[in-house]
Amino acid sequence: MYHGGPGMSPAAAGGRGGTARKVAPWILACGFLLCSSVLFLGAEGAIGVNYGMIANNLPTPDKVIAMYKANKISYVRLFHPDTTVLTALGGTGIGVVLGTFNEDLEHLASDESFAAPWNAAASNNNVIRHAASGAGTPRRPGKAVETYLFAMFNENQKPEGTEQHFGLFQPDMSAVYPVDFAAGSY
Repeated sequence: MYHGGPGMSPAAAGGRGGTARKVAPWILACGFLLCSSVLFLGAEGAIGVNYGMIANNLPTPDKVIAMYKANKISYVRLFHPDTTVLTALGGTGIGVVLGTFNEDLEHLASDESFAAPWNAAASNNNVIRHAASGAGTPRRPGKAVETYLFAMFNENQKPEGTEQHFGLFQPDMSAVYPVDFAAGSY
């Protein structure tokens, strides 16, 4: 036990300095977990997870969804939307964020024309228009769609190519291309 005063090291007080260095990370980890638990006490159901499906030993979608509900998980991001999983999620109240189909990723990543400013403008404006319309999805018509845009700013240290034009604003806060956040329909 450390009994030294201000400015006195544990070694000078007869303790072992190495013990404090060994215990400090453990104390920090416990403190983090305690604080995390307190922060989430009022946020029940505000946790989301990614649902990856690249394996051959996964439980059935029905079992996964039951586990999500038992753990009060309220959002799931699907990187490879699958009709079986979407059907299992139907009527559960679990929100879904869909990613790009895996078979499309290689093509999208290898063709820089998809990142041209005209395409980025069309893509971002269409996402905003759909989210603002309140149309929902075919599976959940009329239900709000939680939407994330790729970047707020065009970052000047991004490499030439695929990620260069998807920011909405330049670093000086001027618009990269017109974006209508008030758009409500197609």
